[in-house]
Amino acid sequence: MFQTKKVLAVVLAALLVLLAMPMAAFADTAENAATTYVDGKETVSAYRGDTVTVTVNVTAAATTTLSVSFGESFDSNAFTFVSAEWLLTDGVLSDVDKANGHAVITFENAVDLNGAAFRYVLRVKDAATYADYTLQPTVRAEQNLAVRDVAVSAATVSVAFDPKDMFTVAEDFEDINVTGTEGAYKEIPNQPFGKALWFGRSTDAVDATITFDE
Repeated sequence: MFQTKKVLAVVLAALLVLLAMPMAAFADTAENAATTYVDGKETVSAYRGDTVTVTVNVTAAATTTLSVSFGESFDSNAFTFVSAEWLLTDGVLSDVDKANGHAVITFENAVDLNGAAFRYVLRVKDAATYADYTLQPTVRAEQNLAVRDVAVSAATVSVAFDPKDMFTVAEDFEDINVTGTEGAYKEIPNQPFGKALWFGRSTDAVDATITFDE
């Protein structure tokens, strides 16, 4: 049993190396395609600290081995990898190399794939820049002893400003006076609404002008 597991591990490792290599000699075929979805959509908005689930749907005929390279599919400055798993249940061998961002599954007989095949979860970093990010893994399928790239459509995550961040209370607020009414402010860098945030503390009407630094 130990020897069998060792052989299987060697086979999976070899498949991971083979399927991670560039396959420029093989062109995409019309019947091979993959679509990337985030939380079930092609475009979503997310806040800092949110987790997003990326699902890869694959259409590929007569497939004996399928691989997904997800490690370079996202901007590591904006996202942190959380987890990954195969959604296909009929493979005889499968592995997810989380450290290097590669996954492979092989089947006893050639199968026609048409649906959700792989899923991985990312967390938006607390310091992620507000921007649109493209998620596009690399997918390869072995068909008739030929490894072919599968054309993959990308998904987009728009990291947006969370309005709740405007009302974060901090201990280092400093008291100031604006037209006779007490207020408080805190420097909040890299926010689209400005660098200083003011909170009034009076129910009286206030006629004040607050200037934000450029």
